[in-house]
Amino acid sequence: MAIQPITFLDYSRISDTYMQFDKNFRLSLVVSMNYKNSQGKVGSSFNEYFYYNDYYNKNMISCKRFIDCWYLIEDVANNSTYVSIYPKDMYIMQKALTELVLPWFFGDKRIFKLDNNGRLVLRGKYTPVEIPFNDNIFLRFEPLVLDYENGTCKEGTRMTVGSNNFYSDYNINKFLEFYYIIMNNDMYASAQCMINYIKTAPYGLNLRNVGAVVDPADDRFERNDKSDKNNIGNFFNKK
Repeated sequence: MAIQPITFLDYSRISDTYMQFDKNFRLSLVVSMNYKNSQGKVGSSFNEYFYYNDYYNKNMISCKRFIDCWYLIEDVANNSTYVSIYPKDMYIMQKALTELVLPWFFGDKRIFKLDNNGRLVLRGKYTPVEIPFNDNIFLRFEPLVLDYENGTCKEGTRMTVGSNNFYSDYNINKFLEFYYIIMNNDMYASAQCMINYIKTAPYGLNLRNVGAVVDPADDRFERNDKSDKNNIGNFFNKK
């Protein structure tokens, strides 16, 4: 049986990893290449329409794209722990980080200080900042002091993801990196660049089979089936 070549329409999603909070948690931007219509049928996010244009008096082609993108904060060690942040969530996300979390570290409301022994400690009271998303999923931020083995310490935050059992502790540098992305990255512009990347051949570069049902004669996956078994789990179902 002839092997069908991989085409642009075979792609389901593309993601860019923006940062690692720690060894388990990471932030990515995900773009869907498909959508479901009102009848539940799957359609491509990219479609071309061949039609007759009365104004130009000739046959022409119209291109239409459907852009569906979101941030994904996930625990790669636990496939069920993740939070999806959509464009509709960005106003609340930016406002909460700017007005409620950032003042913990800078300005008159800074809650970190040095004690009499020169150790960094938290002072006064603070209220954890919880940002709700769909289906009782949330992100919660709390300030903390990170103590290192070399005796130094640094301002940090605990970010709880989805439930109280899963969290990431990271220092202020990581928080500022996260803050910069949330405040400055244009999700739609980035998504368009990602779509343009995946639209450009060659297709199937570094392709790995992580659960697809394929014909044994299909050698497109041969080199990757013999390689490491990545713990990708249900990443492509996360939304």
